[in-house]
Amino acid sequence: MKVELFSAYSTLRKSMLHPRNVVVVDMMRTAPAIVAALANGAKQIIPVSDVSEAIEIARRYDKKTTLLAGVRDNVKLADFDLGCSAQEFTRDAVSGKTIVLSTSYGAAALEYVSQAKSVTVGALSNRRALCEYLVKKYKAVTLVCTGESERPAAEDIYACGALIASLRGLLGGAEKPDLQIDDACLVAEVFYRAAKTDGELLKSVRQFMSLRTAGRAKDVTHCLKEDVLAVIPVMQSGVLVAAP
Repeated sequence: MKVELFSAYSTLRKSMLHPRNVVVVDMMRTAPAIVAALANGAKQIIPVSDVSEAIEIARRYDKKTTLLAGVRDNVKLADFDLGCSAQEFTRDAVSGKTIVLSTSYGAAALEYVSQAKSVTVGALSNRRALCEYLVKKYKAVTLVCTGESERPAAEDIYACGALIASLRGLLGGAEKPDLQIDDACLVAEVFYRAAKTDGELLKSVRQFMSLRTAGRAKDVTHCLKEDVLAVIPVMQSGVLVAAP
């Protein structure tokens, strides 16, 4: 398997998307929330970066079975049903529901890559299941970090490193030629392994500090949990559903 990595979604030109099998990687908030929602029975998730557009799209669906979810600057949007914490997306809250999700970077990244050959969503929570899925289906994948528009985010690089480490284990380890990665993947894997050894590295990540300041320290702890869910979010015509 060949794996390449783009550290921020906008660094991958749209003209390059069509032949690629893209994995949108987001360690904090958006991807973990999507994985949790689908694992807890949500029918589908519609990512929309623009708040006004998200509200308009939600109005097209049955109000009884539709939820608006979203945040800006780690704060739930006014009059929305949910924010963007995986812990909010419980079975009682989301089972059978259509969720229109609006976030600054995660939703924007998913919109941006929607024309790729295939799109899946990766977090630490579904790492193992996602990697097994990728190995079975594809010979080449493109990891695309949500980042912050054109800027990489350390936590997303860490999550990509976690995926590479898992793929390496599935494909036979460092001495086998079954996994071919680019230099960006190598940097991500080195960072992940270093941070697993030295827990102090992650404490200075800006998003972690921002969430703790906002009183969302439990979100950080939750999103660091690896391999706890088996759902694979896949995109179909701009809508995310659980892979069969």
